[in-house]
Amino acid sequence: FEEAYKVIQAMPEKPTAKTWGALLGACRNYGEVELAEIAAKELWKVEPENPANYVLLGKIYMSVGRQEEAERLRMEMKERGVKVSPGSSWYMFKD
Repeated sequence: FEEAYKVIQAMPEKPTAKTWGALLGACRNYGEVELAEIAAKELWKVEPENPANYVLLGKIYMSVGRQEEAERLRMEMKERGVKVSPGSSWYMFKD
């Protein structure tokens, strides 16, 4: 993961939200909390209103037993006015 982070830092152009989001998602899969925090902070600079970036870091915190930090993150979202919309899905039945 450190190597991936170094590659991102060395990119000639500014990394996009997709780049940081991919790293954040990979950090979730492997429990890389410190690097996840870095990726999330970079994402917040690019997409400060996207709740998915906060939620994913919160899930990472919860997965490693850091409930207090997850709660702090929820409070930070509230202070910044970032809201999570409830999800929905559709399923089509054929008769």
